[in-house]
Amino acid sequence: MRYAQVLNGLAHWVFESEEKPEFAPDIVLVEVGPEVQEGWLWDGEGFSSPQGSSEPAEQTLEEVKIAKLAELAAARWREETSGLTLPDGTIIKTDRESQALLTGAAFSATLDPGKDIEWKGANGWVTLTSAQVLEIAAAVRAHVQAAFSREKTLSEHVIACNEIAAVRAIVWR
Repeated sequence: MRYAQVLNGLAHWVFESEEKPEFAPDIVLVEVGPEVQEGWLWDGEGFSSPQGSSEPAEQTLEEVKIAKLAELAAARWREETSGLTLPDGTIIKTDRESQALLTGAAFSATLDPGKDIEWKGANGWVTLTSAQVLEIAAAVRAHVQAAFSREKTLSEHVIACNEIAAVRAIVWR
């Protein structure tokens, strides 16, 4: 799917994502077709090309920074929720719901360390000891934290930039 982030009545960042990313409530995302470009005008119902041209409107440094920060947040979310594979080949989901379920399982493992837990990974059922649950929870936490740490580092670079070209040169990978 293709989305445009709207800022000050303009599509200032157009991107593709398999799922609609979750951003702060004040960030407006609109699903768009292939014709919509950065700089197109948003009237609250649809987009139109500025002055009938398909050329994007010039953006300020601040607008480019806001768009880049949103782009980085979307990339972090995709990375965070992409899952991970354990050394034994077990695939662990890391979407928000799976993170919450694993947190509960890890808490249970600390309360009753002698009890095994039945867990459904992305590639089937496994029986896990409490120690294994805690190891998986630590691996997921490290995976999620790495995504947030990368977003923080790149966001700090964006904020420090004084030129539009420098902001646009910052990429997730």
